[in-house]
Amino acid sequence: MHMRSIEKNSVDTTKHRLLDPTLVRHIYDIHEINRLAPEAFANHGLLSNLMRDAIKKDAYDFMAQHPELADKPVQELKMAMEEASSNPAIEAAYLRFISVMVYGDQRPDFRAALADFDRLLSIACAPHSELSF
Repeated sequence: MHMRSIEKNSVDTTKHRLLDPTLVRHIYDIHEINRLAPEAFANHGLLSNLMRDAIKKDAYDFMAQHPELADKPVQELKMAMEEASSNPAIEAAYLRFISVMVYGDQRPDFRAALADFDRLLSIACAPHSELSF
């Protein structure tokens, strides 16, 4: 029994990295911004600046827990999105999050919310964007 609990709590970092536990909240928030204010995605320069500032702040605030974010922010974000799209545990965490935190009829599908976040990341990290560190 002890061995099972160790195995259950272990993380194979070659397959799955430890991710920001608030990732599902970020995915939901970006989806809602796009749904309620799609014009926010239209200004690519402003979007890139906001993303750069948010990433810099997170990289600084969480440097001890996630030094890779400071070193390679775009790559880390892209890896997080790849993990989110392929790891059923993240989708399950998203569904738990919206079941508790989202009231009313507007409970966005995980894939739709993930697509909005990925779109934001693509805009903000495009070669012509201002997302540089």
